Formats: sequence, structure tokens, C-alpha cells
Amino acid sequence: MMKKDSSNIVRGFIAHHKVIYIIVIALVAVGIIGLSFMNKDEFPSFQIKQGLVAGVYPGATAAEVEDQLTKPLEDVLFSFTEVNRQNTYSYSRDGICYIFVDLTVPAKKKDEAWSKIKLKLDATKMMLPPGVLAVTVLDDFSAVSSLLIAMESEDKSYTELLDYAEALSSRLQTIPEMANVSIVGAQSEEIAVDIDLEKLSSYGISPATLLLDYQTSGLQVPSGTFKTDYVNSPLHINSALASEHEILERIIYSDPAGNIVRLGDVAEVTR
Repeated sequence: MMKKDSSNIVRGFIAHHKVIYIIVIALVAVGIIGLSFMNKDEFPSFQIKQGLVAGVYPGATAAEVEDQLTKPLEDVLFSFTEVNRQNTYSYSRDGICYIFVDLTVPAKKKDEAWSKIKLKLDATKMMLPPGVLAVTVLDDFSAVSSLLIAMESEDKSYTELLDYAEALSSRLQTIPEMANVSIVGAQSEEIAVDIDLEKLSSYGISPATLLLDYQTSGLQVPSGTFKTDYVNSPLHINSALASEHEILERIIYSDPAGNIVRLGDVAEVTR
């Protein structure tokens, strides 16, 4: 009986095939109309409510990290109603712990919740063991790279390439649709000063005195203004150390007899 009814339905569709055409055309029309009114976003924005709290405790075993670092941090985190206790879990290892935190608040309020958590954790650092090196909160995992631009040159230095990269970043940031631009892998130059402690002690100069001179050499001294009846211009003093030669020629000791000791007498300077 069921097969007979099915065959009658099929024969009816075949006999009235125009009805099938009308139904198909109606469905296609509804789909086209719905597609034109459907909300679409080629690059939809999303926010992640999860975060990571990491604590560094060098020299401590996993059990000591668990008792002295992980549990106090968990007590602080679980004191917030914004933290989902069921989905929050932790790992304790030798010298470090990880706490994966999940929030219960909506995504639009996650920044406010993380700000409160960070302030409370900063205050808790003072109560942790002295051996705890750092407690870090990572709450931004939504920064993904959609375009990577690499720069290389056979005749340009790292400093010149960095200038080109900064200029390109400034131009890219003028694009309204650009979310963020960052420079990765920049190589900054350093000037190393290698002190010969034997030579330094022979002149009767202590390393602490040399370090104090180094710390004060980069201070910007107020220079004042130049005033006349027609102009009022500020005065600026250039940095005292602008090259390796000037560093070597810097006087680190002098006495009333006119004897002086320069940094080049007791150290080597390399870029």
C-alpha cells in the first residue's frame, strides 16, 4: 500500500512537472532575496575571553611552585566573580606555573575584568616568596598577522633597514582599515665597553665611580633660552657622547695637578 502511494505521488509530479518548475524558481528567488538582505562581513571581528597567568619561580621544585605560587595565585583569581572556576585550570612545573583563566563576563567587558585582575595580582606580588621572579598576565590572543612584509638588502645596514621599516609602518598606519602595524626582528646597534679591571685599579678608580659617571653622562641638562629685543630662542645642548671616539676620549678622572685618565686608557669600545 505504501509503495502504491509513493508511485502515485511520483506519477503526479511527472504529470504536473510545471508545478515543480514553479517551486524550484520560487526557492531560488527566495534564496537570492535572502542573500541580498543577509548580514555579511568578510573579515569579522572576534574577541577571546580566555587568558594566561604565568609565574616564574627559579630554583623551586614543582611541589614548591604548587604550594607557594600556584595556589596563592588561584586564590586571588577565584576571588573574582568574573572568573569561571570550572574552566580555569593550572599546571605547576619546576620553576614556573601556568594558569589558564576563562571569564564569565561578555567579551565587551573583558578588558575591564582583566584590568581588575592585573591590579590585584600586582598587589599580591609583594606577599609571594622573595624568589618569585615575575608574574605575567597575557590576555590578548586576538592579534593575528594577516600580511607579512619582509625587508632585505645587500648594501643597507640594519639601522638603515629599520628606518625604511618605520617609514613604511607610518604610511601603513594611515590606512583606515589597518588594525595594527608592528615591526618584528629589528636589530638595534649597541656599543660595548670592556673594562680592564687591572688598569682601572692601577689608577685608583673604583668600578662604582665609573658606573656613576656612566649613569650621569646621559642626563639632559637644562640649557636655558637666548633673549634679545627681537627674538627669544631656546638653547639645546647636543648629547656629549655621539660616537665611539667620543666615548674613548671621555675623562673619567682628574686631579688638581692636571693629570687626567680617559676611558680609552682602561677600556676598549666596540660597536
